[in-house]
Amino acid sequence: SAQVLGHGLLDEILDSGALCLEPGELMPIVLNWGLGESPVDVRRILEKAYIQREIAAMEDTPFMKLQPLATEVNCWSILQECRQKCKRGEHTTDALYSLWERYEAAFDGELR
Repeated sequence: SAQVLGHGLLDEILDSGALCLEPGELMPIVLNWGLGESPVDVRRILEKAYIQREIAAMEDTPFMKLQPLATEVNCWSILQECRQKCKRGEHTTDALYSLWERYEAAFDGELR
């Protein structure tokens, strides 16, 4: 349990980058720490940069599967807020053309 580790050691483990988990595997574990007889303050853990990167890296479907558990520990709004703040990549087969399209959309022909 995270409660046994203490805040300092837990922070060190989460911030180390040495966890061998795929994106989406850590969040259910963290959220479950907020349940039980001696729950951990999950909100404090969600503030950590490593966790926010984890949230950003998650695909939409696994992220949405977190809703019931996150709601149960009163953190769903925090997860949604973090997800909105995080910059996420987008798939493209032509990066330069995608950048050009963004440029045109941003300036809407002003520079012509």
